Amino acid sequence: MGAVPAGTALPLLPGQPDGTGKVADKDAAELTRLNAGYQFKNAAGDHSYRTRPTPLPTLEKALRRIPRRMGALLDMKSAEPTLAPVIAKTLDGEGRGEWRRVRFYSTEKPNLDAMASYPRARLFEDRDTTRTRLVTSRLTGECLGAPRSGTWAAFELRRDVTATEKFTLGEGRSPVKQALMWDRAASACFHTYPAWVPWNGRQGHRWRPGKVRWFAASGSRE
Repeated sequence: MGAVPAGTALPLLPGQPDGTGKVADKDAAELTRLNAGYQFKNAAGDHSYRTRPTPLPTLEKALRRIPRRMGALLDMKSAEPTLAPVIAKTLDGEGRGEWRRVRFYSTEKPNLDAMASYPRARLFEDRDTTRTRLVTSRLTGECLGAPRSGTWAAFELRRDVTATEKFTLGEGRSPVKQALMWDRAASACFHTYPAWVPWNGRQGHRWRPGKVRWFAASGSRE
């Protein structure tokens, strides 16, 4: 199915493409007419893509442009009830290989729950679980509830957070700007259980011990 833009879940905010509003309020024809590079500036400060429009691609077209040997992370933004079925239909139309190279992430747990109903869907763990593990590690220095082997997790390297303390008659709040979420202890917690990952040795394809894969703002680690 090629009628689903790759950015279907993204709101069209002012200052992004040459349009405003929400994706859910527009059809595929309207979205694919938008110029994704409208606000992009080159090193000289020129809006070079305003004279060379770069249309928003459909998910189908985006997957075809990505080399088959490369994996793809699909971040589902809006918790739209129709999102998971449409994505699944698109991947089915592109063949079984697309399910093997696409992994799904979302800050909206309902999106991950919806994709979990498809046996071939490969998911990140939900953000609440990752956040709880990181905060617990940072505040106590302990690794509680380490992820299972093969788990994928994602969270920003730094994040504005608010610590809330509950009292008998109320609560206290302490905002923390750009709190460091990942440190050695937190990283070690995610590496508690080894996974097995493929590698190419001299005698062909083999397997070797690997690690749980996680993503922070600075990039991926394993």
